[in-house]
Amino acid sequence: MVTSENPLDVDKIKRILIVRNDNIGDVVLTTPAIEALRKHYPDAYIAILVAEYARESIDGNPHLDKIYSYQKAKHSDGSKLISWWRQYKVIREIRKDKFDLAIGIRSIFSPSQGWLVFASGAPLRLGHYPKKRRHFSFCYNIYANETPDKTHEIIRSLDILRKINVDIEKKDIFFFVPEEEKKRVREFLERNNLKKGKRLVCLHISGRIEEGRWWDPVNYISLSDSLMERGDIDLALNWSPKDAALSEEVISKIKSRPVVFESKGIKSLGAFLRECDLLITLQGGAMHIAAALKTPTIAIFDKTDPDVWHPWGEDHIVLKRGNNPNLVTVKDVIDAVNKMFGEKP
Repeated sequence: MVTSENPLDVDKIKRILIVRNDNIGDVVLTTPAIEALRKHYPDAYIAILVAEYARESIDGNPHLDKIYSYQKAKHSDGSKLISWWRQYKVIREIRKDKFDLAIGIRSIFSPSQGWLVFASGAPLRLGHYPKKRRHFSFCYNIYANETPDKTHEIIRSLDILRKINVDIEKKDIFFFVPEEEKKRVREFLERNNLKKGKRLVCLHISGRIEEGRWWDPVNYISLSDSLMERGDIDLALNWSPKDAALSEEVISKIKSRPVVFESKGIKSLGAFLRECDLLITLQGGAMHIAAALKTPTIAIFDKTDPDVWHPWGEDHIVLKRGNNPNLVTVKDVIDAVNKMFGEKP
């Protein structure tokens, strides 16, 4: 462990590994910390390890030299043994790169993240002390200071870096959109006669019943009908592939068929959200991508704490009533749209 008798010599750190193995939005919210590290260590080799499904969310970040990714066993369509073998190969590659410092950037201790940091072989390992699982204390040998409750995840991630004296003044999140995706979206807008004097609103349909993140299809249907009756906006529906069945149910019952934008991936979604004047969504990855692209967002929250996870920046509205998203009504959303755009003509 690094102690006062054996101080951390930050000037000798030349190779840094960041580990953030959770969700898409969480990875996006880590980008200010990545930029802060790059500014503090302009000549260092900086890499990140993420879950495979979140890789696109960080791909193209100019402050990274390399991205490692692995498929979590729980996300594997095949044998878990195959996933574990692939994970082992990634760890072996990381160990060959001989990092000086590995950072577990999640704001609370995670056994899976702690193990990956330890397995990196880095002699310096920074993260949160596992207060509830002290037998995992070997994962780190530099412990970050605790961040107060109700602190946004961006600040929590940045606060970890205070331990190595990294400047954390700038807090802008970043999402890279490739030119080919921008072109594809521009062609989509032209083909569907969108953004021709009207604001473009994206309604992102999603649902995770097992996590309590679910808005009833009736709400999506009613909201779509109400928005399409306005004369000042174009409505486009979007969803991830896992929500196709829910979205088909919604579309089949809407009075007038809306425009549908099919995302081919995370970058595709980002390119579309970049062109939107407003995103309406349950809290999640799409919300954070939109915030990175400065797209105003109306976010419907479940039990998740908005103080920690609200969309970063200005011009966003959070709707939350208790811990059940369905307590947020269609009228609540319409009122928020009117607040964003002004009363409909």
